[in-house]
This record gives sequence, C-alpha cells and structure tokens, in this order.
Amino acid sequence: MKSEKYLVLSLLILLCWVSPSSSLAADNGDTVTLELRWFFEGQPPVDVKDWFAELPGNSIKQEERTDLYLVVSGREDLGLKLREGRLELKTRRSTALFLMGSVRGNQEIWHGDKWDFSERNGAVVVTAFTAGDLKGPRHTVDKTRKQRKYDASDSGSFTPVDSKKWLDSGCVIEFTQIEIDGETGWTLGFDAIGAEEDVSEILAGCTAQLLAGYPGPFLTEKESFGYPKRVMLK
Repeated sequence: MKSEKYLVLSLLILLCWVSPSSSLAADNGDTVTLELRWFFEGQPPVDVKDWFAELPGNSIKQEERTDLYLVVSGREDLGLKLREGRLELKTRRSTALFLMGSVRGNQEIWHGDKWDFSERNGAVVVTAFTAGDLKGPRHTVDKTRKQRKYDASDSGSFTPVDSKKWLDSGCVIEFTQIEIDGETGWTLGFDAIGAEEDVSEILAGCTAQLLAGYPGPFLTEKESFGYPKRVMLK
C-alpha cells in the first residue's frame, strides 16, 4: 500500500502543473477499446514485417516516439507515463482470455486520462516525474509504430480506411518495434473499437481476418499483456 500512497501524493504534485485534456480512446462515451497484445524479444522477423506490409489497405500510420514509464510495483493494471508533453494514466477495467483456434491471449479494456502541460512547466513536470523520492523504477521505451485501420460499420466485414479516420466501430492492428532501456523487442497488437457489448465480436472477427497467413511466432497468453506489465518485467 505504501507504493500506492506515494503514487497518489506524487500525482497530486504533478497535476498542479498540468491541465486536463480529453479522455483517451479507451473510454469515449459509449465507445470502448478492447486491447489484445503480444510482446517478443529481439529484432522483429523479416517475414512478419513483410506480412504486415502486405495486409489489405494502402494507408499506414507510422510514428516514432519515446515514452517514460513509472512502474508501480505489483500493479500491472495501472500505467503511468510521460509522452510528448503529456502525462497519461491508464487503469485496466477488465481482462479475459481470448481464444481463436491456436491463437490465445489476454483481451483487456483500459480507461485512460491525460493531462497536457505547457512548455513553461515542462521542466518542472519532468523533474517531478523523475525525482528520486517518487517511488518506483522508471523505464524509457522507444517505439517505432505502424498502424492500419479497418472499419466495421458493415456487419461481418472489415474495410481498410485511412489511418487518420476516426472509428466508431472497427479495429486497429499495430506492429511496433520497441527498445526498453536499450534492449530491443517488438509487439503485435489489436484494438477493437465499438460499443462495449460489441467489441469482443469485433475483435474476434478482425483477428480472424487479419491473422490469416501470419508467419510469426506462436501467439499465446504467456506473451500477452499490456505495456505496464512489460516494463515491470524489465
């Protein structure tokens, strides 16, 4: 409980210097995001890169960024990070086993909030976040991420759409190379977006369509979890 107490006190200090922003896509009114992700060590296989590049659709969103995570011991259901002038807090609302043929994983719904801070206060926030009296290790995660989006408005089908399009119902597939404190790895993930009662079906349909022909390592629940647990394992 001490770690939670320190976290709450530290957040209160940090939030004095930041301003509230909109909620993350993980909880936007009646729309939620159901996440499914796997992590692997080492360089991503070339055949997996080629498979992702050849998926349906011409629009791929690519970005490079660095996130600084604070690890709260024993709390893989809570993620706190600094990202490009923004403080982000995610808490896991639910988790369940995902099964589709030989594909297994852990599907999770997260709630997210974020706070922006001005350039004037940036140094203060970063200093507070990295201060030695803020309990818990910090890990730097460099991400080179590629995403494809698919609309599921037409029942039973997933249509490629522009990567900048807002989805009310659909899925996002993500392929990301990561470096955690200089150690290389990669992750494959799906986000199913829609009404809470529909997202499990959307996720099942999306993975069935897009994982056909997937040439990479087996996708099992052992490698399936969110970023908070991955940085905790560092």
